[in-house]
Amino acid sequence: MILSLPELDDVFVKILFPLVGIITVTAFADSDVVIDANDPFPRQLSEFRLFVDAEKQIPNEGLIPYDVITPLFSDYSEKYRFVYVPDGTSIEFQADGTLAFPIGAALIKTFAYPELSGDGLDLVETRVMINRASGWDGAAYAWNEEETEAHLAIAGKRVPVSWRAPGGNERSTTYFVPNMNQCKQCHRRGEVVEPLGFKARHINRDASLDGDSRNQLEYLSAIGVLSGLSDPSAIVRTPKWDDQSVELDARVRAYLDMNCAHCHNPNGLGSHTDLDLSYAQTNPVHRGIMKRPTSAGRASMDLYFAIKPGDPDSSFLLQRMLSTEAAVRMPQIMRTVVHEEGVTLIRDWIRSLD
Repeated sequence: MILSLPELDDVFVKILFPLVGIITVTAFADSDVVIDANDPFPRQLSEFRLFVDAEKQIPNEGLIPYDVITPLFSDYSEKYRFVYVPDGTSIEFQADGTLAFPIGAALIKTFAYPELSGDGLDLVETRVMINRASGWDGAAYAWNEEETEAHLAIAGKRVPVSWRAPGGNERSTTYFVPNMNQCKQCHRRGEVVEPLGFKARHINRDASLDGDSRNQLEYLSAIGVLSGLSDPSAIVRTPKWDDQSVELDARVRAYLDMNCAHCHNPNGLGSHTDLDLSYAQTNPVHRGIMKRPTSAGRASMDLYFAIKPGDPDSSFLLQRMLSTEAAVRMPQIMRTVVHEEGVTLIRDWIRSLD
């Protein structure tokens, strides 16, 4: 889908549509994003002046769309992702492959569902993370029914949503907008809160830019948003989890890296489990293969191994993916329904193990 507005005085913005990887040229209004690292989160999202057209998620000047290779599953919601960097600053690519954001940088992500009629999107929430002098700080904004404004959801919110599955069947659930403590729960690494999806390995992909296929990292470097990167081809690139041309093990690592590793890493909330599902982790036991549980009962579902090679039904990592019970399911936040395609991926992988 390509959206456009009437032309305005030779002022344009490039729009990257996350789901299809298309960038087109669209005009923007005569206003800029307003994000100040010293200001508290405003009560209304519109005070940031993020969008020319919020309903269509058309960003204002200074807000740059981007996409990830393998997305986080969030109850089949669609997502629109944006990065903001203050004028005169840039994100620095460092020798260890990490990205250092300047103070005042922000990441914005909107969650939405296609309308059942097939016309447009139903916006649910927009999350804003700002890099302050004290570190990253995040908040969620819940959209009103008219989609004219999103309001700060300090305590979170429950929103009934419906969508059509690929086969055409209507599905529904109660979508949970996280409260501010839950934001920190997923984004915390040790004592530090950090972004999850905006990592070089996740955005090192091509997109159509003005008719040419260009790497996103190269594009961000070309427009001065990213500095210190000389050769994107040398950067690790996680595969797309459902790309059948890629070997199964690599796709599984990419899926678990995005959906599980924010907690299950040596410095994450789930570090006590000794599971490390980060993409770079190759140790079989740390990945859960023949790894025994660290606690008995519901956490392990009375099974003996996180991953039992050849036996998906006896692997509690998969069984927790199949659960929708709040105290058992994994991931616990941002999922109320089973990701059927993800379950198939992990099941096939376990069956393939010797």
